[in-house]
Amino acid sequence: MILRPTLAALFLLCAPLSAAGVGEGFSLPSTTGTRITPEALRGAPYLLFFGYTNCPDVCPMALSDLSFRIEELGADAEALKVVFVTVDPGRDTIAHLREYLGYFDSRFIGLSGNAEETAEIAAAFRATYAKGEATGDYYTMDHTAAIYLMDSKGEYFGHVDYRAEPEEQLRALRALLDAEAAR
Repeated sequence: MILRPTLAALFLLCAPLSAAGVGEGFSLPSTTGTRITPEALRGAPYLLFFGYTNCPDVCPMALSDLSFRIEELGADAEALKVVFVTVDPGRDTIAHLREYLGYFDSRFIGLSGNAEETAEIAAAFRATYAKGEATGDYYTMDHTAAIYLMDSKGEYFGHVDYRAEPEEQLRALRALLDAEAAR
């Protein structure tokens, strides 16, 4: 009997068991025109979210919420990067990601690699994803929906659920920025 993970089970898998090694060992093309690696992201705290542009609900909601949280942080958010990693590289080209992310915030960075690179970054963040049921050419993707909080050293600081209340999301982002300011 083959067990297919449910979306709820994938959400439960979003929290890394240990912070050691989270976010290490990946390299993907980005909407900035360069390859993004953990080293390239060091120097500023960042948020990372897995998703795909054809997502009917979770991804646009999460990106919209992040856009609002960034706006609420004001000048404090200037040092914060937001990275969106597609789990559907077959449909989400760099050009398509750039256009899509521009609807939320032009500063958001999109990553889209080949299947191997996508699996590599998902493993680096202990994220999961799987192609959902297909109807003709249409299909969905099940995926981890946590917003990863990474510090300027590239170390895992924590995560916040995309479904968290705005105040909880804002507290998490402020905690990350406050920890950076205290260094």
